[in-house]
Amino acid sequence: MKICLTSEEINKESARTILSFVDKIIYIKPWDHLYPAIRSHADIQICPIAKNKLVVQPKLHVETLKAMEKAGLELLAGQSELKRRYPDNIYYNVGISGRYYFHKTSHTDETVRRELEKENIKPVDLKQGYTKCSMAALGDKYIITSDAAIYKKSIEIGLEALLLPPGGIVLPGFQYGFFGGCCGVDDKERIFMLNGSVDKYIYGNELKNFIKKTGYALVELHMRKPEDIGSIFILDMG
Repeated sequence: MKICLTSEEINKESARTILSFVDKIIYIKPWDHLYPAIRSHADIQICPIAKNKLVVQPKLHVETLKAMEKAGLELLAGQSELKRRYPDNIYYNVGISGRYYFHKTSHTDETVRRELEKENIKPVDLKQGYTKCSMAALGDKYIITSDAAIYKKSIEIGLEALLLPPGGIVLPGFQYGFFGGCCGVDDKERIFMLNGSVDKYIYGNELKNFIKKTGYALVELHMRKPEDIGSIFILDMG
């Protein structure tokens, strides 16, 4: 079984497209102590560790919890309660690529840290904490990011990376959203999902060229400007 985890505020067209690639979508319901633009974002409230193991924020909505449990996911409660303001909303926003995780490690939730250590996934420390928001990992070799520090660290540890300038991504209430927040990756099927149209993205040509290089297929979830929906997690229960 293949499961998608994403915000309940994702648009219906995107959800329909995702359902042509997965068996089920589990929607993340809002946590109202966060500010409205990110209140239901998956990459703020959960951190996937392994194919069916998740660390979830301790106040995750009961409907979301029940749906996850019914799907057979292994859920571990995080120790850090999310709050409205940065950096108290980044504890689970960890970007993982192969054997490395990128984060402001002083603010990584302790359960997340422990579980990543068990999996022998090593930390890459950064000054800013919205790391999953800022990156998409394609397998254990490629990273696409809009953050110069993530790009630099990726190159240093031997990954191939694309640095895209900020902008061109919709996030209500903000000048623009994060690149990683408008993406989903199915590594088993080698599919890269963009929550929008690559031709409506101001850096679409650069993105298309890099995706082609990776050997992944690019799937556009709708035909408007890309929208930051807080990442699209694809879990293969295998």
